[in-house]
Amino acid sequence: MTERLISERAGTDFAASVAAGYAIYSTLNSSPWTAESFGADPEKARSCLYYSKLATLTNVVLGIFTSLITGTLWPAVGFGVVTVEMHYLYHRAVAKARAKGSTSWDTAGVAAGPADHHGVRPRGGA
Repeated sequence: MTERLISERAGTDFAASVAAGYAIYSTLNSSPWTAESFGADPEKARSCLYYSKLATLTNVVLGIFTSLITGTLWPAVGFGVVTVEMHYLYHRAVAKARAKGSTSWDTAGVAAGPADHHGVRPRGGA
Protein backbone atom coordinates (compact mmCIF):
# COMPACT_ATOMS: atom_id res chain seq x y z
CA MET A 1 0.00 0.00 0.00
CA THR A 2 1.36 3.42 -0.92
CA GLU A 3 1.32 6.22 1.59
CA ARG A 4 -0.75 9.27 0.69
CA LEU A 5 0.96 12.62 0.53
CA ILE A 6 -2.23 14.28 1.80
CA SER A 7 -4.98 12.50 3.72
CA GLU A 8 -8.53 12.15 2.45
CA ARG A 9 -9.72 14.22 5.38
CA ALA A 10 -7.37 17.04 4.38
CA GLY A 11 -8.90 17.04 0.91
CA THR A 12 -12.39 17.17 2.37
CA ASP A 13 -11.43 19.96 4.80
CA PHE A 14 -9.90 21.95 1.96
CA ALA A 15 -12.78 21.42 -0.51
CA ALA A 16 -15.44 22.23 2.10
CA SER A 17 -13.68 25.43 3.13
CA VAL A 18 -13.30 26.54 -0.51
CA ALA A 19 -17.02 25.97 -1.11
CA ALA A 20 -17.93 27.82 2.09
CA GLY A 21 -15.59 30.69 1.20
CA TYR A 22 -17.24 31.21 -2.18
CA ALA A 23 -20.67 30.98 -0.55
CA ILE A 24 -19.73 33.77 1.85
CA TYR A 25 -18.64 36.05 -1.00
CA SER A 26 -21.77 35.31 -3.01
CA THR A 27 -23.95 35.97 0.04
CA LEU A 28 -22.36 39.31 0.90
CA ASN A 29 -21.62 40.73 -2.54
CA SER A 30 -22.66 40.61 -6.15
CA SER A 31 -20.31 39.21 -8.77
CA PRO A 32 -17.07 40.87 -9.88
CA TRP A 33 -18.72 41.23 -13.30
CA THR A 34 -21.42 43.38 -11.70
CA ALA A 35 -18.76 45.41 -9.91
CA GLU A 36 -17.11 45.97 -13.28
CA SER A 37 -20.43 47.20 -14.66
CA PHE A 38 -21.11 49.72 -11.86
CA GLY A 39 -17.76 50.40 -10.20
CA ALA A 40 -17.11 53.87 -11.62
CA ASP A 41 -19.94 55.18 -9.45
CA PRO A 42 -18.06 56.15 -6.26
CA GLU A 43 -20.88 55.14 -3.90
CA LYS A 44 -21.43 51.78 -5.61
CA ALA A 45 -17.68 51.07 -5.65
CA ARG A 46 -17.42 51.98 -1.96
CA SER A 47 -20.34 49.67 -1.16
CA CYS A 48 -18.90 46.82 -3.24
CA LEU A 49 -15.49 47.08 -1.60
CA TYR A 50 -17.07 47.34 1.88
CA TYR A 51 -18.92 44.05 1.38
CA SER A 52 -15.80 42.52 -0.14
CA LYS A 53 -13.88 43.48 3.01
CA LEU A 54 -16.65 42.05 5.15
CA ALA A 55 -16.49 38.75 3.24
CA THR A 56 -12.69 38.76 3.55
CA LEU A 57 -12.90 39.25 7.31
CA THR A 58 -15.57 36.55 7.62
CA ASN A 59 -13.46 34.08 5.63
CA VAL A 60 -10.31 34.80 7.64
CA VAL A 61 -12.10 34.37 10.96
CA LEU A 62 -13.90 31.20 9.84
CA GLY A 63 -10.67 29.80 8.41
CA ILE A 64 -8.87 30.29 11.71
CA PHE A 65 -11.70 28.91 13.85
CA THR A 66 -12.33 25.96 11.55
CA SER A 67 -8.63 25.09 11.59
CA LEU A 68 -8.62 25.26 15.38
CA ILE A 69 -11.68 23.01 15.55
CA THR A 70 -10.34 20.43 13.07
CA GLY A 71 -6.74 20.61 14.26
CA THR A 72 -5.43 21.05 10.69
CA LEU A 73 -4.43 23.99 8.55
CA TRP A 74 -6.42 22.86 5.49
CA PRO A 75 -9.56 24.89 6.27
CA ALA A 76 -7.46 28.04 6.68
CA VAL A 77 -5.70 27.27 3.39
CA GLY A 78 -9.01 26.76 1.58
CA PHE A 79 -10.58 29.94 2.94
CA GLY A 80 -7.30 31.76 2.23
CA VAL A 81 -7.19 30.71 -1.43
CA VAL A 82 -10.72 31.98 -2.00
CA THR A 83 -10.07 35.20 -0.08
CA VAL A 84 -6.95 36.11 -2.05
CA GLU A 85 -8.64 35.34 -5.37
CA MET A 86 -11.86 37.23 -4.63
CA HIS A 87 -10.05 40.24 -3.12
CA TYR A 88 -8.05 40.51 -6.34
CA LEU A 89 -11.10 40.01 -8.59
CA TYR A 90 -13.25 42.67 -6.88
CA HIS A 91 -10.49 45.26 -6.79
CA ARG A 92 -9.61 44.58 -10.42
CA ALA A 93 -13.29 44.84 -11.43
CA VAL A 94 -13.72 48.23 -9.73
CA ALA A 95 -10.50 49.50 -11.33
CA LYS A 96 -11.67 48.34 -14.78
CA ALA A 97 -15.05 50.03 -14.25
CA ARG A 98 -13.33 53.29 -13.29
CA ALA A 99 -11.11 53.08 -16.37
CA LYS A 100 -14.16 52.55 -18.63
CA GLY A 101 -16.43 54.96 -16.76
CA SER A 102 -19.04 52.23 -16.13
CA THR A 103 -21.59 53.47 -13.60
CA SER A 104 -24.69 51.52 -14.70
CA TRP A 105 -25.91 48.93 -17.16
CA ASP A 106 -26.25 51.68 -19.77
CA THR A 107 -22.57 52.62 -19.48
CA ALA A 108 -21.13 49.13 -18.97
CA GLY A 109 -19.69 48.97 -22.45
CA VAL A 110 -22.59 46.96 -23.91
CA ALA A 111 -23.09 47.88 -27.53
CA ALA A 112 -26.60 48.17 -28.87
CA GLY A 113 -27.50 45.53 -31.35
CA PRO A 114 -29.83 42.70 -32.27
CA ALA A 115 -31.10 40.20 -29.75
CA ASP A 116 -28.82 37.30 -28.87
CA HIS A 117 -29.77 33.63 -29.22
CA HIS A 118 -31.78 33.89 -25.97
CA GLY A 119 -33.86 36.78 -27.30
CA VAL A 120 -32.11 39.28 -25.00
CA ARG A 121 -31.48 42.66 -26.53
CA PRO A 122 -28.75 44.94 -25.09
CA ARG A 123 -30.00 48.17 -23.55
CA GLY A 124 -30.40 50.85 -26.13
CA GLY A 125 -30.69 48.24 -28.86
CA ALA A 126 -33.11 48.27 -31.72
